[in-house]
Amino acid sequence: MWLAVGYKFSTRDSRRSTFDFRHSTLRNSRRLYTESMSDAFSAFPDSARLWLMAFPRPLDEGEKAKLAEGFESFRPHWKTHTTPIESGWMLLEDQIFAVVENTMGTSPSGCSIDAMLRASIKLASILESPFLDAQSILVRTAGKLRVVAKTEMESLLQDGTLDAATPVIDLGLLELGQLRSGKLERPLAKTWIGRKYRASLESRVSRADVSQEFRVEGYESTLYP
Repeated sequence: MWLAVGYKFSTRDSRRSTFDFRHSTLRNSRRLYTESMSDAFSAFPDSARLWLMAFPRPLDEGEKAKLAEGFESFRPHWKTHTTPIESGWMLLEDQIFAVVENTMGTSPSGCSIDAMLRASIKLASILESPFLDAQSILVRTAGKLRVVAKTEMESLLQDGTLDAATPVIDLGLLELGQLRSGKLERPLAKTWIGRKYRASLESRVSRADVSQEFRVEGYESTLYP
């Protein structure tokens, strides 16, 4: 079930069937992300700065309430050079914590950013659900988000659990416009994973098949130039 909880604050107020299924899921998730942001982030321009942090599992109702209470308590104190920061946040699929701000603009304050990150990390610690680190990757399998350790990647590609079409969550987006335009999820073949594990992918699907699939679906894979 696809769920999102949003809060807005302002200081001024493999094979064809599998491939088709996964890209249908990718398109649907893009649509749902956009719809869920219509309220929480509607007051912010595409250029608003974005941070994405992922919990290792979906939060339950009690945890979501604690997260909301904690971030609301922090928000009035989030400032840049004494100026209150206009900010918003939401929880995508009960698991991806998204924060935006539209005050720092082209002159970001390192101290202000650190303050927000420290507050967020502290909240995750209180919830006993620390954010994923760089050694973990968030992918979508069978329509649900799944955490995969980098050390597992090759074996999961070899056994077919993951393939060129598996949607991968990009937590490195920097602007709200990227999230709105559906760049949060990309086929595995178009990410660094596809480039690094090219041999494992080629052992599962022929080069011709994957290239054709990506052309048909409108994805120009960088895996097979």
